[in-house]
Amino acid sequence: MPQKNKRRKIDWGQIIGAIIFIALFLVLIYLGINSEENRQFDSSFFEDIGKVMQE
Repeated sequence: MPQKNKRRKIDWGQIIGAIIFIALFLVLIYLGINSEENRQFDSSFFEDIGKVMQE
């Protein structure tokens, strides 16, 4: 006889791990957007790439 689909038990470890991962990812995005040093680094990085592409 075919077995009925049993509901899987919730694995709280995976849920907590996913929440922590998403939170860390959002914090890194927030720091990347609002950090003055990162803006200067990004702008000089893209300027250097632009110079290389023009040559």
